[in-house]
Amino acid sequence: TDYGIEWWYFTGNLKNSSGSRFGYEFTLFRIGMPKPSNSRETQWQVENVYMGHIAVTDVANETFYSGERFSRDSIGLAGASSTEPDKFSVWLKDWVISGTGRDKPEIRLVADHENIEIDLSLKALKPLVLQGDNGYSRKGSEQSNASYYYSISKLDTSGTIRIKDKVYSVSGNSWMDREWSTSALSENQIGWDWFALQLNNNHELMYYQMLLSDLSADQMSEGIIINPAAETSPLSSDDVEIQNLDYWISPSGTSYPVKWSMKIPTYSTELTITALIPNQEMTTSIKYWEGAVHIEGIYLDKPTSGYGYVESTRSTNNNLSTR
Repeated sequence: TDYGIEWWYFTGNLKNSSGSRFGYEFTLFRIGMPKPSNSRETQWQVENVYMGHIAVTDVANETFYSGERFSRDSIGLAGASSTEPDKFSVWLKDWVISGTGRDKPEIRLVADHENIEIDLSLKALKPLVLQGDNGYSRKGSEQSNASYYYSISKLDTSGTIRIKDKVYSVSGNSWMDREWSTSALSENQIGWDWFALQLNNNHELMYYQMLLSDLSADQMSEGIIINPAAETSPLSSDDVEIQNLDYWISPSGTSYPVKWSMKIPTYSTELTITALIPNQEMTTSIKYWEGAVHIEGIYLDKPTSGYGYVESTRSTNNNLSTR
């Protein structure tokens, strides 16, 4: 709890037995609260506020659902614990992330909001990888503009998704991010585009493009390539060229890219990334686009395809969720 914010983040692309596709996001955030100087210790004292986001994309019906909840950590309403070796739990009332194992954990996700519900079991197919410089991920020019960041880039996933009164048995792959920081964005940054791509050749790619006030890419943008043996290769802003090919204007009036070209010449890679549906804006207190995408193109000079997730923010009011 020495850091101002931390989060446990999951996204995945799943399908049912008839081939209908679904995407999901489930994230729990811990936000540290300043301690009053004259406070005394009680069970009611609030040291942290927890925030949760859930979303489900119903591709066949071109429908997106999202939800949010908050709670303080006092009297056990929300929290995070690791009381036994290799066992962990994060909860926000009855929204729960629980698991066993460290390097290649098995995890269960349970959450519901109005018309949607998820109950998913995840098993890591690759060990966790450290992002940035041995887990220290720079986001801006100042040394403090950074987070501690690791990922599990491929988790076998199965379980159920409920949409309204229909329950679907689903399977597929998920991605996990774990980050904590106190200050990540520079004053001249207004957001980011973050890509988590899972290719059908058992390679994964993460890249975040930090955006300056004129929407140009910050030189601090970076990422990694993860090969089938979970070995990583770093990507700098000099390696990656991203071009927005299409846009969608949300009901909130924000213009988000929904189709991208990603070129990585040093890896003989050229990918086209397309949103499975345009409308995947989180209608939460902090609005952002969090969407399932399809990938097609050339990777290491060979044809490839796959699925992934993209997160786009275009606001100066994104203090809570920072990449």
